[in-house]
Amino acid sequence: MKATDFEWNVFKHKDPKINKLWWLIVDLYTELYTLLKNYDLGTAPAMSQKSIVVIPPKQAVLYKLAQSRNWYVRVKYNDQPGYWKKSTGTPNFEQAKAKAIEWHMLINSENKEVGNIFRSKSLTIKDVANEFLKKKSSNNNDQSIVENHINPKIGHIAIQRLKYADLENYIIECGIKSKSTFDNHKATLLKLFRFSIQRQYIESADHLSINHNDFKHNFEKVERDDISPNEFKVIGDNFENWIDKARTKRAKKGRRMLFFYIHILLFSGIRPGKELSEVELQHINLQIKNFAGMGLYVDYKASLKITSGKVSKKHKREIPLASDCVIALTNAIQAKMNMKEVQDIPTNYVKNNSEKLFYIEDFLPDYSKMFGNYINELKEEGKINNERNITLYSFRHTYITNELKQKRDIYTIAKYCGTSVKMIEDHYAKNKSMIDEEEYENKFFNPDYFK
Repeated sequence: MKATDFEWNVFKHKDPKINKLWWLIVDLYTELYTLLKNYDLGTAPAMSQKSIVVIPPKQAVLYKLAQSRNWYVRVKYNDQPGYWKKSTGTPNFEQAKAKAIEWHMLINSENKEVGNIFRSKSLTIKDVANEFLKKKSSNNNDQSIVENHINPKIGHIAIQRLKYADLENYIIECGIKSKSTFDNHKATLLKLFRFSIQRQYIESADHLSINHNDFKHNFEKVERDDISPNEFKVIGDNFENWIDKARTKRAKKGRRMLFFYIHILLFSGIRPGKELSEVELQHINLQIKNFAGMGLYVDYKASLKITSGKVSKKHKREIPLASDCVIALTNAIQAKMNMKEVQDIPTNYVKNNSEKLFYIEDFLPDYSKMFGNYINELKEEGKINNERNITLYSFRHTYITNELKQKRDIYTIAKYCGTSVKMIEDHYAKNKSMIDEEEYENKFFNPDYFK
């Protein structure tokens, strides 16, 4: 029997080194087959008569399933627990034995690239996804989607057998009701597919391309509520007690930073998420506006450069901040520096400092989830109406609504908030709630309130 009988010549790889290695394997296989073909393997004493050890000790085993004519092979991995299984596609024992020897050599090849090519035929999406999460390019959002959705719902499917229909069912099973959530899942899936292509687990993912237009009939438009003056008061009045309930110092600091986070949102209209969460200290242009006596009184002015979120490299914007927003911002910087007095902030502290304001020990808390838990707690206590849909985005909505009620120029509002006039006209013009900022500023931003 010749090596060409096993169709080695069908393998072609773009890397000449792997091609060279391939033919070395062909030669090795020929020698090994010549050595084993006349060897009487018999049957393994601990196995049934339908199971035959091809490479002892049980490194490659041929067996037959009930009512199956063809032989199946089970190859033991040399470098990890478990087995690689596949039908040989033939009832002929000699042909099945030859394939078992061939596959054992390839599956356990010392060249990892060659081994991965053949192992990928049995790799599940869960196997690939868990490997993907070890890469630095994966983020917290990817981890959440993989662990809570991808692995439980489609993780059992072999990566090479994944079909578009599987993704359709996945989207439906996840109960995705909004374009933003759909986009998050799509982004993680695309990164997972690119990773699979790079590792040569699959050749292409073109057939797995999903578009939100194919699923938009499932999306429900959920209106977020603006925050009424009374709700804002309830949120502020109960926040300190909620901070004290935190079990760890890290959680307590996260809740403290969330307090400043929501006030910056309210008084600037910045989007929650990347726009604010990814702000670096060097993005803050902090200047002393007034100074009255050493350690007695400092009044700052500031502007903020928005570099993340819904901005392009050409359209990054820098916005001046209102005085109430500056107070919240300087309190956040004070908490970041673990300072006792706001006036101790040196303006050069923020210059050329790439540290991210709202990260805690290089970790970004999930402020959206944190705030949602707080609102749910207030609802359970009967302090906020259960029907109200209050999220971090509600603060941005409230800001824009208030600006409209104060007869600000709509074009100026759109430019400041990084949106379009049409979007404001479509979504905000009918809102009527308004917060009297001055009514609550003294209480919420009194230095004693933060002690």
